[in-house]
Amino acid sequence: MPDLYVTSDVQAFAENNKFGADIFNNNFATSFLEQEICCLAKVFLGSPLSSWTQSVMFDRVARGNSQHSSLLEVLFKDSSTLPKLTWYFPEGV
Repeated sequence: MPDLYVTSDVQAFAENNKFGADIFNNNFATSFLEQEICCLAKVFLGSPLSSWTQSVMFDRVARGNSQHSSLLEVLFKDSSTLPKLTWYFPEGV
């Protein structure tokens, strides 16, 4: 899939360009970097029932970007029986 990047792509970029690849030795720092990349992306595919996804969605909406979809709806032809990507924060959107 063109323009789809995963952690290993970012890690290879960091290593090849000497951009602090040591961040990948710390799971918390890696996750924070991944969340920031997802926050800045044009579109975000999130996982329903994930607090990590909820954090990304919250930041994206705060930045004025509400283009997000459920990864399950993209991967499966019939996702009607699967959990939906829903706001679980008390304040909602």
